[in-house]
Amino acid sequence: MFYRKGGPAMNRFPKAPLPMLVTGMILTALTGCTNEAPAEMPPPSPRVSSVSTPTATVSPTEIPTLSPTPSAPVGEIRTFTFGRLKLEVTQVIETRTKQSSDGGVPWEYQQVVYGAGARVRVLDTGMSDASITEDGKSHPQFGISFEPDGRQEIDEKLESFEITPDMRGIFSLESSVFVLGFEAYQAS
Repeated sequence: MFYRKGGPAMNRFPKAPLPMLVTGMILTALTGCTNEAPAEMPPPSPRVSSVSTPTATVSPTEIPTLSPTPSAPVGEIRTFTFGRLKLEVTQVIETRTKQSSDGGVPWEYQQVVYGAGARVRVLDTGMSDASITEDGKSHPQFGISFEPDGRQEIDEKLESFEITPDMRGIFSLESSVFVLGFEAYQAS
């Protein structure tokens, strides 16, 4: 059946069965594709059947619900504004009015009693207006006070931070008076 020069193509298989072969393969592949699930399949399981951590596996029915207890109340989110400075504080349990003095002049500010995991988000830094400064640049007007004598300026790079036990509060860099104090919640 093989021919040399000038004869039919050297193919052992006739051309006609190829389309039939391809059609047969497609039909075989599509035979199992239906929209109905077989009767013996179990119902679908929930998306998350368990939560795994390196130390434990917790099924959804065992996940504890967090509820406030006398030793750890759940705080709320509050916004505080001082001139152009605007801060959002989480886990606020309560606020108290405190008094201080600015060169003998009495000054009142809010003392935030915060719960565990409290954070401050800086919504507006309260930076100085660049059009009224000598060098034409904005400068920080407020800072964070740390025990015993530390401080960090609040500028455009500071977006949010966690309140730590060594933070005393937010103060005015110009007058050095507090505008917002921090106090950790203590269970009675």
